[in-house]
Amino acid sequence: MEAGGFAVAEVKEGTKSLTCAPDAFGGVDPLPEDKDAPRACFCDQKKKMFNKDSLKSIGDLWKAKNAIAVSSTSITSTGKVLEEVKTEIKTKTAEWTQTVEVQETERKVATEALEAQKKCVI
Repeated sequence: MEAGGFAVAEVKEGTKSLTCAPDAFGGVDPLPEDKDAPRACFCDQKKKMFNKDSLKSIGDLWKAKNAIAVSSTSITSTGKVLEEVKTEIKTKTAEWTQTVEVQETERKVATEALEAQKKCVI
């Protein structure tokens, strides 16, 4: 998990190596803005810097930050869709209003023509 400019991971019993890549650290990249930046690994084999509790706390922090980032992206996406829907509603409302006005005009003309025919017959 990322903490500041570094990521931490617990190496499980029997693991012989750990690659210095985001997959090894729960998908966290400590330098996401610079994918080509060199990475270096540090091994705390005797657990003097980190213990299980600190690893869990750091992991929980970055899981929460990731959830916030994902939620923010989702909210932004939903906002864009909402704006598209509002635009479509305005467009359809304008089209429907125009259609109703045309239908009203046609009804009025037809009614006037019918009334005129009645007068001619009488």
